[in-house]
Amino acid sequence: MAKGVPKEDARFVLPLGIETRLVWTANFRELRHILRLGPDAQWEIREVARRMWEHLYAHAPSCFEDLRPLAEGRAA
Repeated sequence: MAKGVPKEDARFVLPLGIETRLVWTANFRELRHILRLGPDAQWEIREVARRMWEHLYAHAPSCFEDLRPLAEGRAA
Protein backbone atom coordinates (compact mmCIF):
# COMPACT_ATOMS: atom_id res chain seq x y z
CA MET A 1 0.00 0.00 0.00
CA ALA A 2 2.94 2.29 0.61
CA LYS A 3 3.76 1.96 -3.10
CA GLY A 4 0.34 3.21 -4.15
CA VAL A 5 -1.26 -0.19 -4.66
CA PRO A 6 -4.91 -0.17 -3.52
CA LYS A 7 -5.54 -2.23 -0.39
CA GLU A 8 -8.32 -4.07 -2.25
CA ASP A 9 -5.63 -5.67 -4.41
CA ALA A 10 -3.91 -7.18 -1.37
CA ARG A 11 -6.13 -10.26 -1.70
CA PHE A 12 -4.02 -11.31 -4.67
CA VAL A 13 -0.89 -11.69 -2.54
CA LEU A 14 -2.23 -12.68 0.89
CA PRO A 15 -2.24 -16.37 1.77
CA LEU A 16 -5.54 -18.22 2.08
CA GLY A 17 -7.22 -18.09 5.46
CA ILE A 18 -6.46 -14.44 6.21
CA GLU A 19 -9.38 -12.56 7.76
CA THR A 20 -10.97 -10.14 5.35
CA ARG A 21 -13.48 -7.36 5.97
CA LEU A 22 -16.08 -6.61 3.33
CA VAL A 23 -18.43 -3.69 2.85
CA TRP A 24 -21.32 -4.07 0.42
CA THR A 25 -24.84 -2.85 -0.11
CA ALA A 26 -28.03 -4.79 -0.72
CA ASN A 27 -31.74 -4.25 -0.42
CA PHE A 28 -34.05 -6.46 1.67
CA ARG A 29 -35.08 -8.53 -1.35
CA GLU A 30 -31.45 -9.37 -2.17
CA LEU A 31 -30.68 -10.13 1.48
CA ARG A 32 -33.66 -12.48 1.75
CA HIS A 33 -32.41 -14.31 -1.35
CA ILE A 34 -28.91 -14.64 0.12
CA LEU A 35 -30.26 -15.95 3.43
CA ARG A 36 -32.14 -18.81 1.77
CA LEU A 37 -29.12 -21.11 1.69
CA GLY A 38 -29.73 -24.82 1.49
CA PRO A 39 -28.21 -27.46 3.77
CA ASP A 40 -25.73 -28.33 1.03
CA ALA A 41 -24.15 -24.85 1.19
CA GLN A 42 -20.66 -24.64 2.71
CA TRP A 43 -20.91 -24.48 6.51
CA GLU A 44 -18.91 -21.26 6.73
CA ILE A 45 -21.30 -19.53 4.34
CA ARG A 46 -24.31 -20.82 6.30
CA GLU A 47 -22.74 -19.41 9.47
CA VAL A 48 -22.24 -16.01 7.82
CA ALA A 49 -25.88 -16.08 6.68
CA ARG A 50 -27.04 -16.97 10.21
CA ARG A 51 -25.11 -14.07 11.70
CA MET A 52 -26.43 -11.74 9.02
CA TRP A 53 -29.97 -12.87 9.87
CA GLU A 54 -29.41 -12.04 13.55
CA HIS A 55 -28.45 -8.46 12.69
CA LEU A 56 -31.18 -8.03 10.10
CA TYR A 57 -33.86 -9.46 12.39
CA ALA A 58 -32.81 -7.08 15.18
CA HIS A 59 -33.38 -4.10 12.87
CA ALA A 60 -36.35 -5.27 10.79
CA PRO A 61 -38.06 -8.25 12.46
CA SER A 62 -41.21 -8.04 10.34
CA CYS A 63 -39.14 -8.47 7.16
CA PHE A 64 -37.08 -11.45 8.33
CA GLU A 65 -39.20 -13.36 10.90
CA ASP A 66 -40.26 -15.99 8.35
CA LEU A 67 -36.59 -16.92 7.82
CA ARG A 68 -36.11 -17.90 11.49
CA PRO A 69 -36.21 -21.66 10.71
CA LEU A 70 -33.39 -21.22 8.20
CA ALA A 71 -31.37 -19.23 10.72
CA GLU A 72 -31.89 -22.04 13.23
CA GLY A 73 -30.74 -24.69 10.75
CA ARG A 74 -34.18 -26.06 9.95
CA ALA A 75 -36.08 -26.16 6.67
CA ALA A 76 -38.45 -23.25 6.13
